[in-house]
Amino acid sequence: MSKLKKLFCFVLTLLVFASMFTIPACAEEPEIPLTWEEYVAVNGITSWNWNDAADAIEAVADKAMALYAAGENDAAYTYAKATYWGYYETTGFERNVMTRISGARVSEVELAFTNFRKAIKKDNGIEAAQEKADILVGFLHEDALILSPEGALNTAAAEAPAVERVVPLTWEEYITANGISSWNWNDAADAIEAVADKAMALYADGENDEAYNYAKATYWGYYETTGFERNVMTRISGARVSEVELAFTNFRKAIKKDNGIEAAQEKADILVGFLHEDALILSPEGALNTAASAATESTETVAEVSTTSASTTGGSVAIFLGSFAIILREGLEAILIVGAIIAYLVKSGNKKGVVPVYIGSVLGVVCSFIMAAILNWLLSRSAEYHMSQEIIEGIAALTAVVVLFWVSNWMVSKSESATWTSYIESKASAGSEKGSGFALAFTAWLAVFREGAEVILFYQPMLAEDRPDMVWAGFLVGVAALVVVFILIRFVSIRLPLKPFFLGTSILMAIMCISFLGAGIKELIEGGVFDNFEWVIASPAWLSWIPYNDTLDVLGIYPLVGTIVPQLILTAITVATFAIQIHRNNKVAQAAREKAGEA
Repeated sequence: MSKLKKLFCFVLTLLVFASMFTIPACAEEPEIPLTWEEYVAVNGITSWNWNDAADAIEAVADKAMALYAAGENDAAYTYAKATYWGYYETTGFERNVMTRISGARVSEVELAFTNFRKAIKKDNGIEAAQEKADILVGFLHEDALILSPEGALNTAAAEAPAVERVVPLTWEEYITANGISSWNWNDAADAIEAVADKAMALYADGENDEAYNYAKATYWGYYETTGFERNVMTRISGARVSEVELAFTNFRKAIKKDNGIEAAQEKADILVGFLHEDALILSPEGALNTAASAATESTETVAEVSTTSASTTGGSVAIFLGSFAIILREGLEAILIVGAIIAYLVKSGNKKGVVPVYIGSVLGVVCSFIMAAILNWLLSRSAEYHMSQEIIEGIAALTAVVVLFWVSNWMVSKSESATWTSYIESKASAGSEKGSGFALAFTAWLAVFREGAEVILFYQPMLAEDRPDMVWAGFLVGVAALVVVFILIRFVSIRLPLKPFFLGTSILMAIMCISFLGAGIKELIEGGVFDNFEWVIASPAWLSWIPYNDTLDVLGIYPLVGTIVPQLILTAITVATFAIQIHRNNKVAQAAREKAGEA
């Protein structure tokens, strides 16, 4: 009996073990790739609705969170990005929410995607990241219930998960080829992202030259021609433009220098992230930018949408402040230089020399309009001419550096009254004075010409948009502020003692000289001149303490080796030359005092 009992227990044990391996699986875990197309293919999905799409995005977010919890932050961030660019956009979820719910809802959901990505990118911790993921998933399921209230299948979308966009090299061709009649800045960011993806696809296929052409097109074919750059400048900050422009440069450089797929993709991701962040600020309510796409929209429709998208008080104030900031920012550099030169000439008793400076300034304004018209015509002909704009501006700035450096040293050399008297009384001074007068007039012309052409180019797209009255109001208030600055320099400074005024003017010129050097090199970097010189565009860790802000942007200071190193060298040379000139002036003053004592 006991043997039978043992045998029974043995058989029962075998059955228990066998059952552990024969219990059917409850549900097969779906595979979670990085794109919706792969998700549909690998999971054998033939028909789906928006609830299924929301479930898929939730699965990708869960995958990102699982990787984040396991300490695989880079992979987690890749999946966090895929929730938006791999699924939300390619399923058509975003477009359907835009057309069937509202643009404001799209902006709200896009911000939730951004917050989720940031929580992982910034390593804010599991709880914070999960909170952002839950908010995002909640939004998606709420919208899915509206889009598929009866659980209706979206089989048409399943057969063709995403309409492939035509991705040409210019924005004008893009909106024509894809039948776009109205758009907002989120759409512009999507378009630039599509161009960057095209560049990466070509790069992955080994077609480096063509990939580089598309990488260049992201900036000159789209970012500039859409007006994205100018709107970021006027409505966010000039420092942000510089930061984004550096991201464009780094992306181009990664492909040009063949740094590898991973490095290039990293630069592309940084760039695309910046663009989408800025787009959410520029189009917070998903407002259509039909005024910018007027070539493909009727005048009546433009007027209707423009009224709804920019008729609020806040929008008018933003336009006014943007216009005011442009003229003040660009005009201040020119007015400081011209005002200082005129005050210098009056103070030194050379009032006749003021006339050429005024003439040079007026000619600078006239030439600004002429050059702006020429550039505008060229830029409308081909995206490649956008490269020429940066190169022209860079050369003008570097030319100004040479002239300003000479003028500032010439001024400091005459800061002692004895030196100035000796200079005036000498017979040789007549020819030198004439040459100096020309140099000062040329400096005024160059300062006004460079800034004036840039101001006009910035104002042209603003005047084409909704509230030209606010643009002109900001312009007039900015001009009034510049007039006040000029009067203070012109009439207040002439009461200053000769030596401190001359030294102060020389220091101002030197600072502007260093500023122009950084700005000029940055313009050439944007123009692609230094794409083959990696050290110029490098931004190493020892420069990471330099932030991007408007103050440093005006001073032409950026965390780039190619701008900082030349500026440091020029600063050292300037300090050395100033010290030599001041030492010489002191010797002249001492000799004059001894001569006066003997007399």
